Amino acid sequence: MRGFADKKKKNASKMTALSAYWGPLHGNQNKEYKFCWFQECTDASFGTRPGESTPHAWEARSLLERLATDPGVQAIMKSRELVVGTLGEMDPIDDRLMQKKAQEGACLLGYNTNHGMRIDVKLRTVDLSGFRPYPELASTLIHELSHNWCGEHDVLFWTNFGQM
Repeated sequence: MRGFADKKKKNASKMTALSAYWGPLHGNQNKEYKFCWFQECTDASFGTRPGESTPHAWEARSLLERLATDPGVQAIMKSRELVVGTLGEMDPIDDRLMQKKAQEGACLLGYNTNHGMRIDVKLRTVDLSGFRPYPELASTLIHELSHNWCGEHDVLFWTNFGQM
């Protein structure tokens, strides 16, 4: 005979499956200090046809959600009382700022617009066949969060980045 414990366990597994389908897969953000919107690049924005191995935009969105709900990023957001308007995927091909930095000999992996109004991170590899390594993405996101206080890469910026 099934009891209440069995019914509760069955309902809990249903809710887990439903929340994974309809809600964030990787946990929840803080209600006050969070990323308000997520924006991934669609295949049409690549400028060229994506190949067979190009990850779908849904996978990019899932990766953005995973970054936003990362416990380390969440701890930074809460301790610094940050609210970021949009966490977006940087267009891997048609990004003029990235091309300008490449001409200067630098590598642009992300940028922060208006001190946290929007943060874009370059998720995809150059050949569009996959995503950059997760630790590199998390480090880039933390770097861009540091720009909420310091625009230039000076001593104050690197001290703040090191504390984060």
